[in-house]
Amino acid sequence: MADINGPGFEGPEKKVEIDFKQRLGLKDGLFLISDETWQKLLDFARCTIIGSKKSDNCRMYILSESSLFVYRRRVVIKTCGITTLLDIIPPLLQATSSARNEWNAVLDEPLGLETEYMSFSRKNFLWPERQPKPHGAFHQEIDFLTKYFEGGSGYVLGPLNKEHWNFFLADYTEEQDAATNLPDQTLEVIMSGLSPERMQHFFNADGKKTSEQVTADSGIDAILPGSCIDAAVFEPCGYSMNGLFEDTYYWTIHVTPEDHCSYVSFETNAPMDDYTELVDRVVATFEPTQCVVTLFADDSSSASQKGCALPDSISGMKKKHKTSYEFGAPYKLLLVDFAKESATSPL
Repeated sequence: MADINGPGFEGPEKKVEIDFKQRLGLKDGLFLISDETWQKLLDFARCTIIGSKKSDNCRMYILSESSLFVYRRRVVIKTCGITTLLDIIPPLLQATSSARNEWNAVLDEPLGLETEYMSFSRKNFLWPERQPKPHGAFHQEIDFLTKYFEGGSGYVLGPLNKEHWNFFLADYTEEQDAATNLPDQTLEVIMSGLSPERMQHFFNADGKKTSEQVTADSGIDAILPGSCIDAAVFEPCGYSMNGLFEDTYYWTIHVTPEDHCSYVSFETNAPMDDYTELVDRVVATFEPTQCVVTLFADDSSSASQKGCALPDSISGMKKKHKTSYEFGAPYKLLLVDFAKESATSPL
């Protein structure tokens, strides 16, 4: 995952989420796509499945660069480094369509799924010039996405010359679908300038550390206790984990520990009224000097019902700015940027 001798690893992930209409298609939906086919799709993004765990509600995969989560009607793909995530979209849409093609030929019948919602998001890159097309600039990503998701729009939250969030949304929810959809909310905590002492857990030059050891010694296993955890520790450094909370909700952490490009991301779709305590636990585990917290929630989620509660302060850190955006019913996106008093942004 990380190259300790390289100029720096691009930790910030690109993320695609696609939700499909509940009322259309085969009952088991995306669960009918085999691991072999998922890997063929991931080849387009230049990443590999290295581990997986499955429950009745969710299938989670650790990738060579981040994670994949599959529900019957939802897929979430995160990839870091110089992966080409958006190249997955054309074959994925073919694999889920109602028309016969090379991507669904192995199925007894086509899945017959139809996109209801799609989003693409990422933090600003450390080295955008290293990204392959279309990921070198957000406007290129928007141009690519609108070819497949007509009517979608791109947004930027936060200052363009500092920490900011790029977000693309295409929503095709119809009234008849909205009534049956489950509440949805996603929290992300993006951290940089991490404590060198905390990052020592994630160096593994001799290859002797186990993922179980690193997960326990770093305190990651205490963030959402009782979860099913699948983790990988890389050589010479780096760490990824997926967790399944209450057999349904995912959470994931990815660590790039090198001092000159240290980066940690945390994400979960676990529903909570208030994320303040969880964010505090995450930040205390890694001790960053820079921290961006985002919450994306629909109107029916418990977070929205309680006013999308995120911390206004984190111990030892100062709020730099807070940005919110309402996309019209039913979605809201909130971003809060924190930094230690003496910290200066590496970006």
